[in-house]
Amino acid sequence: MEGPRYSQDCPQEDPIIPHHNRVKADFLKKSGVNASEFRVISYTSQVVAGTNYIAKVQCGPHSFAHLKVYAPLPHTKKPAELVSFQLNKSEKDQLGSF
Repeated sequence: MEGPRYSQDCPQEDPIIPHHNRVKADFLKKSGVNASEFRVISYTSQVVAGTNYIAKVQCGPHSFAHLKVYAPLPHTKKPAELVSFQLNKSEKDQLGSF
């Protein structure tokens, strides 16, 4: 039996921005990336006991990363957290679970 699936690739939209802005410092510290920008290009989501997001983030003119972020349910009042990331991605790389 398969678990919940991720949504189709969505263009950057407002609901995901606050979550990724909250994990930006954690990503920069853990990855060692010196990002000239930090902009969500597209994302997928998976509803669990909260929401898992996998987002394509532009870190520079030709630099992209994929971030996996978990956003707990709002009633928990817990912040979103960076789960993992992949570096050295291109603008054309497809988002997928990792």
